[in-house]
Amino acid sequence: MRRSGRTRSWRSSVSARATSGSAAARISTIRDFYGVGREDDSRTGDFVFTNGEPLVLLGHNERANPVEFLLHALSGCVTTTLVLHAAVRGITITSLSTMLEGDIDVQGLLGLDNDVSPGCR
Repeated sequence: MRRSGRTRSWRSSVSARATSGSAAARISTIRDFYGVGREDDSRTGDFVFTNGEPLVLLGHNERANPVEFLLHALSGCVTTTLVLHAAVRGITITSLSTMLEGDIDVQGLLGLDNDVSPGCR
């Protein structure tokens, strides 16, 4: 199956469960990957991601929260892209570190203060 204009895609199913008195934990499973013009069928099992929330957001600190997963994904993307470009150009990287930070004011996130942005900065 040819997918024009797409170099990567994946299918993800997401389910949610909540425990009494806590924020909902989300579970995502990912298996399929399309890249370099074909389906990659080398994966034999799902990758399962479970997120949690910190105590201040009624969680139990059992896992990273969605914003932390997002920062991890962005950092991985930036780092991988840099390494791939260096490899194509014959540049050897001996050390590399990527650090991203994000700030969220819970008052904006929860709609408690209209003057506070609900997003991450």
